[in-house]
Amino acid sequence: MSRTTRPRRNAVAAAALVSVLALTATACGDEGKDDTGKGKDDKGSTVTTPEKPKDPFAGKTDAQIMESALAATKAAKSLTIKGEGPMDAEPGKPKQRADINLSIHNDGRCVGTMGVKGEGKVEIANVGSAAYIRPDDTFMRTQINDPSMSAGEQEQVIKMMSGKWLTGDKNSDFAGFAEICDLKKIMDEDGENSTEDNVKPADARRAGEATVNGQKALKLTGKNGTEAYVATEGEPVLLKLVGKDSGEQFTLHLSEYNKAPLPKIPNQADVLDMSQMG
Repeated sequence: MSRTTRPRRNAVAAAALVSVLALTATACGDEGKDDTGKGKDDKGSTVTTPEKPKDPFAGKTDAQIMESALAATKAAKSLTIKGEGPMDAEPGKPKQRADINLSIHNDGRCVGTMGVKGEGKVEIANVGSAAYIRPDDTFMRTQINDPSMSAGEQEQVIKMMSGKWLTGDKNSDFAGFAEICDLKKIMDEDGENSTEDNVKPADARRAGEATVNGQKALKLTGKNGTEAYVATEGEPVLLKLVGKDSGEQFTLHLSEYNKAPLPKIPNQADVLDMSQMG
């Protein structure tokens, strides 16, 4: 392999990280249908009407309900985020759509996938201070765009990385990758990508009942078409968010609270340490 490909190896990893990190701004599955089905009483004068379930939010204002939901969600030890929405694009290029399926723990561990519509996806496994990504061939081809490399050289790089997990030391581009797996930062109300950018408690208004992925929920609406679905059984965590980022809609499902799957360290035979490749 020519020397011109060597520095590009790190560039490919960096490009992959830039694209993947951009998705966190819109870490946003398909929108679930609302289900407000009502039960029917049997005919006959001897039928007794079942007692209506107690309202878990009785006595709370809409803002207090939203505040409780945000607090309960932030207190989770782990959760899984699935969704789809817009992502930032390079200057002069149209916005792209991205999807995410990521299980995140509050100690920095995470596992899952993030991808760009039509441009492939990246598998993620973050364990402690070690971050691993495994881009598919489609993703790598969209990221390798170096005029100094011939088509053959680019294919050599892709072949070398194909099926491999990429990692790097704490001083490399991989250091910033841990931000994707920081549950506290994702849910930080003061953070740049705050949940509250789209869900402000003061703007919350009750909008009826719904069912999200089989769970009963209270629907709250806000400004600019924002929708938040809060669990009405168990902890009042957020189950679904619908909102807009830069004028484009995203949908985000939150599930597997406190029981999200854990990542596994990839087999070292399948790992390429980019910090050792000059």
